[in-house]
Amino acid sequence: MCTTLSRDGKRLIESEKPVTCEVSAGSINCYLAEESVAAIGVASKPRDVFVNGESMPFTYDPDRKAAIVTLRKGGFFSITK
Repeated sequence: MCTTLSRDGKRLIESEKPVTCEVSAGSINCYLAEESVAAIGVASKPRDVFVNGESMPFTYDPDRKAAIVTLRKGGFFSITK
């Protein structure tokens, strides 16, 4: 469990609350014990962010190269470029 996860010096996820993550090519699956706002590191603005299979509203922070989304308790998400 962590609040920040990086690989090769690049942030993958930063969360206000602890999160458990599984990273694979093209997606990050996470589990949260409680709702949290998360910054998901992306190379460019994604078309969609999916939480539990549903498209969710998000903001893109170009300075941080991150998609900002509120994740629900027990939420899993994936990023689609």
